[in-house]
Amino acid sequence: MSDILTNKNVKARRTHRCSLCGEAISPGESYRLCVGRDGAQFFRCRIHHECDKVPLIDGWDDIEWTHSGDEVEFRKRRDELRASGMLT
Repeated sequence: MSDILTNKNVKARRTHRCSLCGEAISPGESYRLCVGRDGAQFFRCRIHHECDKVPLIDGWDDIEWTHSGDEVEFRKRRDELRASGMLT
């Protein structure tokens, strides 16, 4: 089980990668920063706000996805939700 130590919205000061889609988070862009611990392992997730909606819509755990998910499959699902108008 994971312990979340930090979960907040921040603004990028430099380029980062989204932990879900793998695409760039540009300087000045707002995103969710999540820092936690899973046993003795620490992790950090940076997630676009749009990407953050996908787990809520589909009902799955975004932290688990960042450890075992496929970025290509995630982008396909995100794009399906965009096309359907669910990510507005």
